[in-house]
Amino acid sequence: MRFYAYLMILLAGFMLLSYACTSPAKQQPHNVWTSSKAQHDTSLSYVLKQENILLKYADAVQKAAEANADDDGLMVTAKENELIKNMLKIFSDQRTFSYNFPRLKNFNIGLVYSNDQHLKIYYWQSLYSGTMWHVQNILQFNTGQKIIVASFKNLYQQPDDDGPTPFISKAYHLANTPMPRYLLLCYGQMSGIEPYEAAHVLDVENGHFTINKKSFLVNHKPDNELYIAANVLEDQDADKIREAMHIKYDSTNKTLTYPVIKETAKGNMLTGQTYMLKYNKAMFR
Repeated sequence: MRFYAYLMILLAGFMLLSYACTSPAKQQPHNVWTSSKAQHDTSLSYVLKQENILLKYADAVQKAAEANADDDGLMVTAKENELIKNMLKIFSDQRTFSYNFPRLKNFNIGLVYSNDQHLKIYYWQSLYSGTMWHVQNILQFNTGQKIIVASFKNLYQQPDDDGPTPFISKAYHLANTPMPRYLLLCYGQMSGIEPYEAAHVLDVENGHFTINKKSFLVNHKPDNELYIAANVLEDQDADKIREAMHIKYDSTNKTLTYPVIKETAKGNMLTGQTYMLKYNKAMFR
């Protein structure tokens, strides 16, 4: 009888031990919000640190311009190249895509998003610009798995080309197959206050950007760029001419409308008429 009671005690102890091993230990409930907040704080701390780095480089560009050195803008260009180099490095980090670096506005660095929110473009007019505009556009694209960055100037020009570069004012998503494609609408100014407008198709291919594909059929000729320019006469308002020159895109119908420019004895003049191209089979035609 005593042996039976002893056996029952051992059996009860074994059952309690087994329950303790198979049941989770009592813990505080996992606070998902606290965990996410901590991760968010870490990311925010990182991007704020990176923003401070870019502010120092942007400030160096501004101080070089204010120094007004008689070096044909070489010092400003050198400082600006350092800024661009660091922007490309910092913006390649996935954590920076959801942050817009708002304090860069203090140095007249703006931001444009594509209509699908996957492409960001930071832009500013170089401080060594004269009547000919030199504009920097830094592209940042989120594939969902990684970030792709580039300077639009490096896509647009050869390294030794010192011609004008445009502002990218709008970016429209065109397609995802066989690769992500975007329509970029641009505007700028040649030397002598000659405004121009341009359209490019930006392809994201094998982890890189390209604008070299012939995506516009203009005057029965394929081209990788739609470009129009007009002269501004002395009695004309340059801003009104620029406004009348805008290339417009209808994302619903995928049509591109742009003004007709006619060459005259006075120069390239607006006629008041427009052309229309429709995006079909990977080309505006």
